[in-house]
This record gives sequence, C-alpha cells and structure tokens, in this order.
Amino acid sequence: MEKQRSFPETRRGSLAILLSGLLGLILLAFGMGWAAQTRTGLSDDLLDSFGERLVVLLIALALIQLFCAWHVPRLLELPHENAARVWLIIVSVGALGAVSLGTLEQLAVIAALAVPVIFMGEMFRPGSRDHLLWQVSGTYAGAVLAVMNSMWFLVARSGAASVALVCVAAMCGALLISLVLVGRTRLIAVPLGALIGGFAAQFWLGTLPGWITPAFALALALIMWGLDYLARSVGLRDNRGAKAALGLIPISAMGVVGYALSLLVL
Repeated sequence: MEKQRSFPETRRGSLAILLSGLLGLILLAFGMGWAAQTRTGLSDDLLDSFGERLVVLLIALALIQLFCAWHVPRLLELPHENAARVWLIIVSVGALGAVSLGTLEQLAVIAALAVPVIFMGEMFRPGSRDHLLWQVSGTYAGAVLAVMNSMWFLVARSGAASVALVCVAAMCGALLISLVLVGRTRLIAVPLGALIGGFAAQFWLGTLPGWITPAFALALALIMWGLDYLARSVGLRDNRGAKAALGLIPISAMGVVGYALSLLVL
C-alpha cells in the first residue's frame, strides 16, 4: 500500500508530475500543429467537418484522457477505483465522439448524462456503499476533466488551432519555470513563464491579439495555485501514476479556456 506523503518540494520529487505534463504538451502541440499546418482556410460553418487533419489531435487527446481515466481515481483515493475507471473511460469515449462528430451541444449532453449514469452505476454496483458521496463526486470530477480536455478538439475544428498553439506555448513556459524552481517560488513564477512562452508564440505567429496570452496566463495560474493548495492539503500517494495524472490535469482543464479564447478571437 502506498504511503501518504506531502506535496513534493524537490525537483526529483516532482519529476513524475513535470515529465507527464511535458509529454502531454508534446502530444497536444503535435496534434494542434498538424491541424494548423494542414488548414487551408476557414469554412462557412463555425465547426469544420471531421477530417484527416484532425486524426492526430484526436489520438493525442485520447491518450491523455485514457491515462487520466486510469490514474485519476488513484489520485483522488476513490474507494472503488476500478468502477470509477470504467465510467471515466465511457465518458471519455463519449466526449471525444461528441466533439469529433457533433458540436458543443452534444458535448454538454454527455456532461449532463454523466451525472445520472455514474450515480445509477454506483447504486447497482455489487459490493458496499461506503463513502458513496466521495465515490460519485470524485468520479464525476474526473468526467468533467475529460469533457474539458475534449474541448481542445473543438478549438481545432473551429479553425483556431493557432490560438491553441499559443496556449500550449504558454503552458510550456510555465513548465520550464517549474523545472528550474521549487516550492512556493515556482508558483509565483508560473504566470511569468506562461507570459514568456505565450508572447514568444504570438510573435512567431504574428496574427493574434495581444490580450490572449495574459488572459490564458491568469487562468493557468489560478488552476495551478488551486491544484497546489489541494495537493498540499490532502497529500499525494507515493504512486507515479497518480503523480503523473496530476501533471496532466492543468492541460486538460485549460481546454475550456482555450475554447473560450478561440470563440472570442473568431
């Protein structure tokens, strides 16, 4: 059984978190870069039809979501991890199917249906009902994370892959700061790293409004500060998979911010 430990304060202790974040960003950047490179122009519809240019991004998001679906239950210390994994995989498949073949409305339906489905699944699951509220709420939190992560796909379909690339660059800047600094200093410097990475990408792309990077950096800082507070409050299991899942949470959660920024730009 894993030991309960406090949030890692050293570079070595947080290595699994940072490396998983780096790998997630590489997957997201590659998928978005492929979508942006093969984009020939905006269609008349807000959402472009699913095509070959989006397959790479779909695979990248699927890998991130499946990893989180498997390890988030361990991170949240849910009493019935395997049951939660089943529901999170189902929601992840539904969310990716909704964004690839449907619209935001279909994704909202998936998010709404996840509530009764997860609850009824727990009610009919064989075994005890100990800590039912924690099991249901934790499972649905993972489902919401899967829904937010899938919204990166809507960014590419809306023709705003360049916006997503700026967001990825901002997260890369924040990650590089995290590799250099440790402890509370890291959190203070995360917005600075995000600003540097985002503005560098905007300078390279050259066509996006300047307010995108500060807005994304602020949202990313709030997410990072919230995760840090949560991890320090409840501690982390000495499990690499759980720590790696924590590193992918900001990437997934920022999907909704990336989509909101793409709507404002378009």
